[in-house]
Order: sequence, then structure tokens, then C-alpha cells
Amino acid sequence: MWKGVNVEQFGFTQTGIGPEGLSFDLFGDESIVFVYTPDHTMGLVATIINKNNKFAFLMCDVGYTRKSWEQMIMPGVQVAKNKVRNIIRMA
Repeated sequence: MWKGVNVEQFGFTQTGIGPEGLSFDLFGDESIVFVYTPDHTMGLVATIINKNNKFAFLMCDVGYTRKSWEQMIMPGVQVAKNKVRNIIRMA
């Protein structure tokens, strides 16, 4: 499936953005920023897109229902239980 695709790893830097304060600026101009949001996988990210100071925030599998916040219901699969618990508490 990935044959011929040039996949490059990247690292996060301490920026204060997101629940862990870690992000990666894809082009170095803040137009696309990956925000570290560990949950089901250690590499899970949300994406902030900025064009002319208009923003879109793309996320998948990093939000919880009100019932989860109020009753501390954890997701079934997770790689960092304490981090997930902290994210729920922040909501």
C-alpha cells in the first residue's frame, strides 16, 4: 500500500499548543500545524489550518461526549491512560 510513497518522520517541539503542549509546524509559517493529541495511538494529531487569519481545526477521535467528561468514562482502547484522563478533565 505504501510502495513508492516517501514517508518521513517528524518530531514535535514544545510550543504550548494542545493538551501536551507539543506541535509541529509543517511549513514553518503556521499555515498548517500538527498538534500532538495522544489517545488511541501515540501518533494521533489534530491539525490547525490557518489562511489569512481564518482557522480550521481538524480532529478525529480526540473528543468525548458530555457523559464521558462528567462520569470519567474512558475509551476502550488507549495507549496513554493518564493522558486520556487528563484530556477528559480538560474538556
